[in-house]
Amino acid sequence: MEAVDYAARANFRRLLTQSPNWTRKQYAQAVGMSEGWVKKWSKRLRQAAPDDETVLQGQSRARKHPPERLSEVVVDRILEVRDQPPDGLGRPPGAKAILYYLPRDADLLAQGQRLPRSSRTISRILRQAGRIRRRRPRVQEPTERPAPMSQWQLDFKDASSVAVEADGKRPHVVEVLNSLDEGTSVLVAAQVRSDFTAETSEAFGGRPAAHPRLPPATHL
Repeated sequence: MEAVDYAARANFRRLLTQSPNWTRKQYAQAVGMSEGWVKKWSKRLRQAAPDDETVLQGQSRARKHPPERLSEVVVDRILEVRDQPPDGLGRPPGAKAILYYLPRDADLLAQGQRLPRSSRTISRILRQAGRIRRRRPRVQEPTERPAPMSQWQLDFKDASSVAVEADGKRPHVVEVLNSLDEGTSVLVAAQVRSDFTAETSEAFGGRPAAHPRLPPATHL
């Protein structure tokens, strides 16, 4: 990407020399850039020497100097607000709440202390001071599957072929009861009815009509 930008700047400097009376719009169309880009780089290129190659290199947008560190007074105040919540709060304040209270601290304002501008800075201070614990990632242990055809899952779903009512709702009049084998995730059977009850569901889950020879399974 930098090589493409370098070539565009070099081409633009050549056009500035060959066609000094062009408008910004003409330059922008010729190099395929915006007029704002033309305005910025025309100023840089005209201030540099004609044979200066370093001006064609892009300038880093990274911060030139590290931000000023917060004073110990501000850090102590952040921890104090965390440990001793303001009246009426009733809970340890988080980073956003502390960011709200700091500019309203009369002592800090009188001292002219530099205050944090981001809740991320306050969160970092709270973590470093042990006020916020890092959440450990949850490790999900794999569960051992039961033997094939020993446990089944029953899942109800609305039949998608049922006509939708005028208000966009689909009435629960026809449902599909799927029976899945827990050990293999295979669909054992499916039954469509409009009058499912606890008894009919239990009967279907215990011995599907589509597979009468299968032994009864424990459904979940």
